[in-house]
Amino acid sequence: MGNAADIQRRFSPGDVLLELRRLSPKLATMSSNERAIFICAQFGASPFNVKEVEVPEEVLRMVSLQVCRGIRCLPISFKDGRLTLCVADPTNQTISMVGSKLEIMIASQDDIMAAIDRLYGLMEAPTEIIG
Repeated sequence: MGNAADIQRRFSPGDVLLELRRLSPKLATMSSNERAIFICAQFGASPFNVKEVEVPEEVLRMVSLQVCRGIRCLPISFKDGRLTLCVADPTNQTISMVGSKLEIMIASQDDIMAAIDRLYGLMEAPTEIIG
């Protein structure tokens, strides 16, 4: 799958979702998971499974909890100066505020939000002191 810049060069902002809505009037009534599968099919990809993914804390700290919740994204990894970001809507222009060198993965919004709560919640959990 291409990075955010590649996707945005091929599709102007919102064009994919507008086309998806034109192709399927039921898109608005689809579940988050069905919508992710449908959007992935348009990009020739498969949804990324974020349900059990483990993300290093240093990668999570690259994108604030507020940004993740606001644009519904989850940082997955950082390698060779490129951040892998999981999103529900790859055409969302605000993704670029996270960074310019992005690898985009797609997952359902519900799964992304649950992973954000799980992973960022672990970061904020108090450390138990045994003494």
